[in-house]
Amino acid sequence: EGPERLLADPAVEAVVVATPPATHLEVARAVLDAGRHLLLEKPLALTPGDAEALVAHPARTRVVTAVGFNLRFHRLVRELREAVGRGGVGEVQLVRAHVDSATVFDDWRASRATGGGVVWEIGSHHADLWRHLLGEEVAQLDVRGDDRVAVLHGRSEGGAVLTTTLVGGARPSYEIAVVGSEGTLRASLLRGAPPVLEARGGGRLGRLRAAGRGAADLPRRAAAARRGGDFAGAFVAEWEAFAQSVAAGRSVAAGRSVAAAGDAAGPLAPLATFEDGAAAVRLISGALA
Repeated sequence: EGPERLLADPAVEAVVVATPPATHLEVARAVLDAGRHLLLEKPLALTPGDAEALVAHPARTRVVTAVGFNLRFHRLVRELREAVGRGGVGEVQLVRAHVDSATVFDDWRASRATGGGVVWEIGSHHADLWRHLLGEEVAQLDVRGDDRVAVLHGRSEGGAVLTTTLVGGARPSYEIAVVGSEGTLRASLLRGAPPVLEARGGGRLGRLRAAGRGAADLPRRAAAARRGGDFAGAFVAEWEAFAQSVAAGRSVAAGRSVAAAGDAAGPLAPLATFEDGAAAVRLISGALA
């Protein structure tokens, strides 16, 4: 059944589209034509042409639109971004990630042709994450591998090397490191411990400081675990930020950002715009081609 009944209900103010990617263009157009606010799960579309069609849709000027890149709202990603922004690692030379996903790659998720496979399912997150962390565009991206195991390798416009290893159907892990001229920041998005800064030449003192920060963070980690963990919290924060934008009448398309809900002390985590979503589609589809 299509979205017609849902969109005909005058009580429906906003819609989240989490259908298979091949349907995004058709369903998203229907939502926008009905004048409803829209949070569209990634990827925005499967081709640059379809992505640009959504970016250019005239109804976007009247509603809030956003793409579901929930990693932007992960507490540790926000901490990494803040540290990079203030020069905490110096000049960024490398962003390295390794992701083992427990996702079952069946049905449409089994093939990149239908928007599945590890490259679309997980790699599209990283196409946005690199831009979000570094505040610059990705100049080049290549893909090696298949729909279950793949490596993304590229460079940012500033010259940083970007590499992500993706493994599907494995015991979950999510490790990120940002390597710079002054040190390395490491974070495990599933474990929830605060990012560890390994300063060049920091030695034993640096490790002791990191251990101290980890111990001090234990009460917060325990509280987050009771709520499902930081990774689940990233989805909650993203949806709450979208709801807040709708309630406040703010247009994400105009580039305004909102704080991640439930963590007012944290840095701003802007919702991903349709333009951000289109940038990720161009990177992934170009690399696959």
